[in-house]
This record gives sequence, C-alpha cells and structure tokens, in this order.
Amino acid sequence: MTLRVAYRGAETWPHGGRQRIRDRAIDLVIIHRLGASLRGWPHELHTVADVAAAFAGLEELRPEGGEVYDLVVWRDGRVEQWHPLRQYGAHALGASRRSVGIACIGDFRVHAPTDEQWSALVQLCTVLRGGLQAQPAVLGHSDVAGGYRDQEKRPGGREECPGPLLDLAALAHVTTPRASYLLGDYGIIW
Repeated sequence: MTLRVAYRGAETWPHGGRQRIRDRAIDLVIIHRLGASLRGWPHELHTVADVAAAFAGLEELRPEGGEVYDLVVWRDGRVEQWHPLRQYGAHALGASRRSVGIACIGDFRVHAPTDEQWSALVQLCTVLRGGLQAQPAVLGHSDVAGGYRDQEKRPGGREECPGPLLDLAALAHVTTPRASYLLGDYGIIW
C-alpha cells in the first residue's frame, strides 16, 4: 500500500497504532464533500488557504481553533491530516466525538472523484478500518442521524453529502479490513 499522510497540524504526536483513548473510541468513518458549494463559496478549493478562506468567520465549527475535519483527500490524491485523531472537529453533529471525519475535495453531486482521489480514499479507509480498535463502519455525512448544522445539506436527505457520485457502498465493500495496520506506519498521528 502506497498511502502516505502529510500532517498539517500545529503539534506533532509521535505515536500511532491501535489505540483506544479513554474518551475517544472511534466506531465510524464519516465521508464529507468539500467543494465549491460550501456555504456559497464561489471558487474551487485547491489549497489549504482556499479551505481556510471558505471557513473564515465560522469559528463555531472549529473547536479550540482546530480544524473541522480530521483528514482531507485532495483531487490529486494527496492526503492531509489536520489534527491528531485524539482531537476532533465538529464535522457531524452528535457523532464527531466517536468518528473520523474525512473531507473529500469536490462536489460529488456533480462530479465523481478522480481516480487518484478514489485510490487514496480507498487506501485511507482501509488503513483506518484495520488500524482502529473498533474497525469502524464507513458512512456518508447524510447517513448520520441528526448530523447536520448546514441547512444546505438537509433538503434531499441521503444523496447530498458526500453525493451520489461517490459510491459509499463500494467504498465500504473494498475497504473491509483484511489485515491489521499501524496508523503511524502511514503517517497518521493519534
């Protein structure tokens, strides 16, 4: 597996692996879309600065100055971790504490993920599901009961986030853990 996660957070935690922190047992991996439709943001998101600008003024979504999502999969297949997994952002109302939030750049109501993005997402979910103690289920944001603060994502229900063109059933199937992984081996910081 070629997955390598780049850490973009402020602090570095040198240990990964199969761990369960007393107050952060993870049993879900929640996939989100993060694209030009974000709160009316008129531009495509290509850099961390673009994402920061799109979230400017939305500090209620960034607890303690942290990032909303744990990991981001860019359209070119890059994977970035925005804070240690022992922390969590407010990515799914009522489920953030027990889940890993992965934002995939793009609007999957309109466009399918690129081949590079899909490959990186499959590898990332495989490692997370094989590296976390509970072997978490993979869900879309729309599949999480009560998981919304965004009015935009509520109408239309299940197909809105991440969108019908990111095949969550296929993702859950191909990422079924067949091995145990150490998260730190892939650059993922607990």
